[in-house]
Order: sequence, then structure tokens, then C-alpha cells
Amino acid sequence: MDIANDEILVIAQIETMKAVNNIEEIVAVEDVDATFIDPSDLSASMGYRGQFWHPEVVKAMDKVLEACKGSRVAPGIAFGRGPAHCGELIEQGYRFIAVGSDTGFIRAGVNATLSQLKR
Repeated sequence: MDIANDEILVIAQIETMKAVNNIEEIVAVEDVDATFIDPSDLSASMGYRGQFWHPEVVKAMDKVLEACKGSRVAPGIAFGRGPAHCGELIEQGYRFIAVGSDTGFIRAGVNATLSQLKR
């Protein structure tokens, strides 16, 4: 049990403005190791469904990032829009980035297979 407690990674998902507004308290929790922003869910909860990089959504994400920088909690984010954008996110201070989704990878694999079969 001691090993499990030492090895478990606790990540707080930041998907609502309630979480953004309470981010300082969230990163102050002793056992929270990281945060993970999902711009899709966050933008939808803010009334900007599908507008992941709307200025108000970015402002909320920046608040989370700054709170993490001032703590020992690692900031993470979903949906880097390709290698250049992932580089920008790393420069901003994000420490882990989801570069795709399960459905996106499955779709890409199926499309590649179908393309080969059509030849």
C-alpha cells in the first residue's frame, strides 16, 4: 500500500469555470500532482462550444497555467494542434500535452488501411 500511495499520480481535470475560479485551492492540495485542461470541455462549459482557442477560453487556461507555475503542480493540456503548436505550449510552460485522441488515432488508422486496400 505504501508503494501504491507513492506511485499513484493524481491529476485534477480542469473542465469548468468553477475549477478555473478555484485553481489556487486545487493546486494547494498536497496530493495533487498535476492539472489537465481539456479545452473542448472547458470551452463548452464557458458557452464557446467548439471554440477551443477563443480569447476567453485562452484567458482561463492562462490562469490555470500561472497557478501551476506558482506551485509544485505540473500543468497539462489536451489537443496540441500539431508539432509547432505543441512546441508553443511547451514554451508557455505546459509539461505534458495530449497530441491526439483515441477516436482520432483510430480514424487515422482506419483511413490509412482503407487507402491501402483501394490501391
